[in-house]
Amino acid sequence: MGCSPSTASPSSRVSPSPDALHRRKLSITHPCEEGHRRSFNIRSLLSRSSSSSSRRLQVSGVDDVAEADALSRAFEVEEGVKGRRWSIASTTDSDLHHREAYKDKDTRVLGGLPGRNSGIGYACKKGLKPESPNQDSFLIMNVDDDFTVYGVFDGHGLHGHNVSNFVKEQLVKLILEHPKESIQEGAQLDKALRTWFPAIQDKLELATKSGELDASCSGSTSTLCVHCHGTDTITAAWVGDSRAVLAYGSSPTVVEMTTDHRPERPQERARIEKTGGRVVGYDGHCCYRVYVRGHSYPGLNMSRAMGDLIAYYRAGVIPTPDTRRKQVVRDPERSSPSGLSYVSNNFSWHPGDPFLLVCSDGVWEFISSDEAVSLVSMILTSSSQAQEAAEFLAKKAFESCLLMPSVNDAKKKLMASQGFTPQVVLIGPGLDP
Repeated sequence: MGCSPSTASPSSRVSPSPDALHRRKLSITHPCEEGHRRSFNIRSLLSRSSSSSSRRLQVSGVDDVAEADALSRAFEVEEGVKGRRWSIASTTDSDLHHREAYKDKDTRVLGGLPGRNSGIGYACKKGLKPESPNQDSFLIMNVDDDFTVYGVFDGHGLHGHNVSNFVKEQLVKLILEHPKESIQEGAQLDKALRTWFPAIQDKLELATKSGELDASCSGSTSTLCVHCHGTDTITAAWVGDSRAVLAYGSSPTVVEMTTDHRPERPQERARIEKTGGRVVGYDGHCCYRVYVRGHSYPGLNMSRAMGDLIAYYRAGVIPTPDTRRKQVVRDPERSSPSGLSYVSNNFSWHPGDPFLLVCSDGVWEFISSDEAVSLVSMILTSSSQAQEAAEFLAKKAFESCLLMPSVNDAKKKLMASQGFTPQVVLIGPGLDP
């Protein structure tokens, strides 16, 4: 991903928080080795289930040339039309596992790239594992200056990079095809989000059945935040453990917009056990995983995900999102009388104004929400520094893993094998150009 290198150099180091220690993952044998894959006829199951599904979306894959051209045209705005559309999103790395550790992920820009003073920063870095590609995907998209979407998708399993990219691309299509007026209305947006996630799960089933990709033992988190400019609200929808955090005020106040879907949570565990799964705790019961009862797979450390079709049908891991909406809290003296504008590079932000963090667990494994907000606040003094803040947060997460004194070098390398994907979004009052 073509991010500029950070110029920030604060010397503070972050120690793992109790929350980070609770989240820590054991690296065990791959949850869906080929032997397990052969023992479970996923295509047979999908064939039996296809006739009973009523929520399927008949949309084509997003990797073919025609679909890519159609997506590009969606971001072409006619002269004189209010606002404009733009999108910054990851693409699957061209060199996959050959890319060096901590290198940026490939990125696609549509509709024009916002300038340095746009108040948006992002990073997507590969982890240490040489044989694995960066499986994180991300999305930042502005639609006609009516709303902006921020998403992080953290893939897992042998084909997790394909699943996370597929989920991201399908969400882009669904958002652009949906009436804008409906997205800007809270209850209608909640309904749409709760429909989109399961519908994309159906598309993953169809793609697996056709051989387009393999989501039988691979999946992805999905965290999507929609900021409606007219109402100045942020709505989060998520499955998995890619967290979104909103911060505001001079202190600042920290609000977790999402709650990690962990299998040990009572309601999640009850559903898993009722539908044929079991939850097993490891590492002093700090890391819990989901298995099909009587088997040693899939070994997922989350209770909801996109894809993971074996876990979906046999262990109660579901793609149904939770949602939360929050009114953005602002200093009345900093509110813009002309309304919000997120397409102008004449963006005004000052310390104490709100900002949003959306990150994969490559960040949250080692840095708590409070620590992340504190680190970002150290960097931010103006709207031009969001990019530096995102790069700094990714770097601190990477360093925090490697500096852990109680973990041996082999386990550190395994723990840092995932991608590191933070987004830093400043939500100050916009100024008309």
